[in-house]
Amino acid sequence: MATLNTLQGAYTARDNHAAVRKFERQIPGLAALVDAWWLEVERRTAPLALDSPAQHGLQQQLLPVVYWQTQVEKTKTPTLKTADQQAFRQAQAVLLQHPLTATVTPPALETYHAWASDLAGQFQRASSAVEGRNGYLSQLNHCARGTPTQRLKVMTVIHNFDLKRADGTTAAERLFGTSFPDLFDWMVDRMAPLPVPRKPRTPKKFNPLKLLTVPA
Repeated sequence: MATLNTLQGAYTARDNHAAVRKFERQIPGLAALVDAWWLEVERRTAPLALDSPAQHGLQQQLLPVVYWQTQVEKTKTPTLKTADQQAFRQAQAVLLQHPLTATVTPPALETYHAWASDLAGQFQRASSAVEGRNGYLSQLNHCARGTPTQRLKVMTVIHNFDLKRADGTTAAERLFGTSFPDLFDWMVDRMAPLPVPRKPRTPKKFNPLKLLTVPA
């Protein structure tokens, strides 16, 4: 923010939509979400009953490796994928040098990896202005048309019961801890028979031989 304000003052850049101030007002909210995620990390670390060095190793060494590995698998843009791969290799090198890596047993490593994978999957990097369901809804509202109530309900159901992560789970499955039937199959089973299309009316062709007589 300091750099943006300096550039704006030095080059007298116009900010007709007050984008810099708008972004500055959003920083506390963004930081709160990151803090909430780290609080969840600390809460999920406590049941593992580890000492402070081991907890630090999981949070600062293992978690970044699993996170960047997830990003490498998800990223499609070549330039971003290269940057993610570099970050993954750097985090992996740091993890291999940590004392915990040489002493942990294979079963414990599986437990720690599952712990890190779950937390890394909950940390989502997205821009709601251009990505995902929130981005789609915001674009509709920006067009000054709003969002119909029925469409919002349908999109909510699709978002919770149909969209899946890389592991094949939906948001509803992760929330309730149980599986749900396929949304499309469930809907087809409960659909009434489709109405038969209407028969078009046959247009009458004009016949010049059947003219009505006109009195003289």
